[in-house]
Amino acid sequence: MGYHAVYKLVRRKLRAKLKVPRPQHEKNDQAVAQFQAEFPALVQAAVAPDEPRPVVVWAFDQSRFGLRTIQRRRITSCGVKPRGICQYGYQNFWLYGAVAPATGDAFFYVLPMLNAEYMQLFLNALAEARPDTLNVLLLDNSRAHRAQTLVMPSNVVLLFQPAYAPEVNPSERVWEDLKTDLAWERYPSLPALQDHIVRLVEAYDAPTLHSLTAYPYFMNAVNALSP
Repeated sequence: MGYHAVYKLVRRKLRAKLKVPRPQHEKNDQAVAQFQAEFPALVQAAVAPDEPRPVVVWAFDQSRFGLRTIQRRRITSCGVKPRGICQYGYQNFWLYGAVAPATGDAFFYVLPMLNAEYMQLFLNALAEARPDTLNVLLLDNSRAHRAQTLVMPSNVVLLFQPAYAPEVNPSERVWEDLKTDLAWERYPSLPALQDHIVRLVEAYDAPTLHSLTAYPYFMNAVNALSP
């Protein structure tokens, strides 16, 4: 069967497309499923039995934003090829963010880079902003997150997700939502982009963040903490 015959079969009959697979690290899907099943117990183990403070479980991550245009698909009429104007600036910064899926509470911090020094700054700021709760953070295994130089505030506990499994972290959906809003936008300077992103995160309300991040496995762990 020739190429054109195969193409017609795939596109018109099966209504499918030839796609390049998204590259990803090899990982153990069974380990991810096991982590999700055991997450309530992991959260319980991270909290002392006599802990007097309310416990808040956060999904934490960082994402890089820069002057290079974010590209997304566009809807057009049949036969019309969409066009998008891009810029290729290389300046960037990082948005650190923690979201509490159960309540929709959030804490964001704009910082110039991802390293242990700025991770410490974020942890200290979160601990100071939420002083009356024990804050349990789910996060990935970045070197900045596991740095030996980090000093944990007394009201912060870290829980690490499986390696190469960003899909288990609800905060990933916040970054996707933000970058969809930023798609095809161009900015004259990095401060202009920062100002726009600050306005976007300040506009989030609790119901929206809850809707984006309330993964069932995560909510099971939060509900298990309830008296």
